[in-house]
Amino acid sequence: MPWFYAKNKQQIGPVEDSEFDALVAAGTILPTDLVWQPGQPEWLPLAKVRAAVPEVLTPPSLPAAASPGAPAAAPTTAAPLRAEPLKGVAGWLLLFCVWLTIIGPLIRLFEWSSLLPYLLRGSVTMTLPLGLSLGVGLLMTVLSIVVGVLIWSGRPDGRRLAQLYLQIRAGVFAVMFAFNFLSLLLFRGMELYVLGRYVFNLLLEVAFLVIWWRYFQVSKRVQATYGEPGARG
Repeated sequence: MPWFYAKNKQQIGPVEDSEFDALVAAGTILPTDLVWQPGQPEWLPLAKVRAAVPEVLTPPSLPAAASPGAPAAAPTTAAPLRAEPLKGVAGWLLLFCVWLTIIGPLIRLFEWSSLLPYLLRGSVTMTLPLGLSLGVGLLMTVLSIVVGVLIWSGRPDGRRLAQLYLQIRAGVFAVMFAFNFLSLLLFRGMELYVLGRYVFNLLLEVAFLVIWWRYFQVSKRVQATYGEPGARG
């Protein structure tokens, strides 16, 4: 649609849209100049016909040169990134939970299946220690699963639960080992194979208890998750 515009009280036009836009962009037609195109009832300033054309911004002045005697500004260095502390149930703490809830019970199940024949065909003096061991082992397995699930769920008292569990486990194992060893000495009803398994289990149990007790004392992840040793919560 053709445009007409007024300059110095003279009508100029018609000009096409592309040429009109070029004149506006070049500053030839100012926002205060009167313009008209078919359909307008009268001549109007360009600013009322179109959106106001933004003024051309001049570039900012260059910064003043530093005087010869002025000290140079010290360069700024970004602060070094700090690594996030190990926190939460992951790593070795996660392995502990997996051991209590999955690996440990599977090992118990394998041991029970291997001792079951001795329990079924053994004498009373042999059946009593084995039956008692299996019963106590079942209770400890249930306890380990419960403790493992609670720690795994992210409870704030996870370290206290773990240490309490290790203490109970150490006490129960010590009592059961002493009972089974006395049964062997008094009744001689336990075969050498079974005794060997008890001694082997004793060594494994001591290593398990010492390693994990020490872990819950010095682990950075445990400290970041539950606080310093002795802290509540």
